[in-house]
Amino acid sequence: MSHLDELKEQLGEAVAAQDFDTAVRLRAEIDSIQHSAKVRGVEEPAQAAYFQRREEESLKPSGSAR
Repeated sequence: MSHLDELKEQLGEAVAAQDFDTAVRLRAEIDSIQHSAKVRGVEEPAQAAYFQRREEESLKPSGSAR
């Protein structure tokens, strides 16, 4: 199961539980991954998810927070 599939499953669970704040956050993450795929011309969602994770990791501050 790809990262995108997992997010979609979590989205369904959040909606079923009426946790709409989580659902909104998950929907935004799914949209971001799908948009990244289109921008990069990547056909496979799994590849898009890989690039999205790399992008997120590059934005994280390095080192440990105290």
